[in-house]
Amino acid sequence: MQRYEAYKDSGVEWIGEIPAGWEVERLKYCLSVNSGGIWGDDPLNDGFDKYVLRSTEQTVGGEWAITDPAIRNMSAVSKLETYRILPGDLVVTKSSGSPNHIGKTTIAGTEFLEREYYYSNFMQRVRLQDENNPRFYWYVMNSDLARNQYVFLQNSTSGLGNLSAETIGLISVPHPRVIEQQAIADYLDVKTAQIDSIVSQTERSIELLREYRKSAISEAVTKGLDPDAPMRDSGVEWIGEIPARWRIAKMTLISKSVLGRMLDQEKDTGRNAHKYLSNKDVQWFAFQINDLKEMGFPEGSHERYRINDGDLMVCEGGEVGRCAVWRGPTPSFYFQKAIHRVRFDSLFAYPEYMAYQMYQKALCNNFAEVRKGESTIAHLPGEQLSGLRMILPPLPEQQAIADYLDGKTAQIDSLIADKQRQVELLKEYRKSLISEAVTGKFKVPGLE
Repeated sequence: MQRYEAYKDSGVEWIGEIPAGWEVERLKYCLSVNSGGIWGDDPLNDGFDKYVLRSTEQTVGGEWAITDPAIRNMSAVSKLETYRILPGDLVVTKSSGSPNHIGKTTIAGTEFLEREYYYSNFMQRVRLQDENNPRFYWYVMNSDLARNQYVFLQNSTSGLGNLSAETIGLISVPHPRVIEQQAIADYLDVKTAQIDSIVSQTERSIELLREYRKSAISEAVTKGLDPDAPMRDSGVEWIGEIPARWRIAKMTLISKSVLGRMLDQEKDTGRNAHKYLSNKDVQWFAFQINDLKEMGFPEGSHERYRINDGDLMVCEGGEVGRCAVWRGPTPSFYFQKAIHRVRFDSLFAYPEYMAYQMYQKALCNNFAEVRKGESTIAHLPGEQLSGLRMILPPLPEQQAIADYLDGKTAQIDSLIADKQRQVELLKEYRKSLISEAVTGKFKVPGLE
């Protein structure tokens, strides 16, 4: 990138050096309007009902996401026209419980001439003086340069961050000539659109890889690895055909399941009583044997709630069917409520294959009998878990399928991780490009 001929200290640490011909100003000196919003009253359908935009109609990145704007009655509002959003206006979120949302800024385009929109009292509308370019300052105000200042300046009450007209105007912003503002905004429009397109394509490829992962699991656990195997109707609609020598059996015939115990939280003494463990797709609390009594496990319950090598741990609530095989130390780990422990008969079932099948059932939403409690959270009671119909290939095939899927899913997961890193790097590059452009760290093409 071409640099400017000369630079000077901006006097602001987080801005650093700026081109010699630039200045740093408080935002308030660049504005002609800095006004709060309105909320109005409940709609009356009397001709004074208007659309009012809220901070929920703004994305974290500063784009509009207007799908269901509020309708409020403005008959009691004097000088209503002064609250209308016009093209070029910048609208700032000034109240939020999240630092990621404080200061997010959207810009009104020409469509705001066609649609009459107002803005809520949790937002602030700023209008730039004629000699300033709104799009340039939109980039500035959505950059870390401005957003970090907003986080620093906010007043917090009950966890809700708040900005005011005064604090919004206090941030320090670069102030190049208007011709440079326009050139920088035009350049960033093109470059960010290119980056956003690549990000979108990469995120789409991640979605496709995840779908491919699901289909690979589904195909292997229901059809096997031999494409030439003779098939027969399984008698189960969602399964369809299965290899002819496979059979189907209820879970209760090939395993025994136990639901974990609710812990007595009042007896948690805080003496490092529990550890947080993660294994594949399922997470649970595990407890050392000498802590069981402290945590409310009754005497004699150790064996009932012990996790053994090869046990399948299945989520009972929330993400029903999320599961993993426990492969680890057996003497001292236990499980709590909301986790089923399924222990298979080793003559009929290979745990890893069963885990993939359980995962496939969850992906295909095949827990038709799963009930929902008062909170609408799904649960998989023990009797329904025991009644699930499971596909049973011969044991050697179960292990072969599980080994195949271990390798296949590892490959796909690695590709997904690589693409996720690409997305993260592209987003970081986008942020740094904007920050460097608006502070003059390089001269955009076309400027003399």
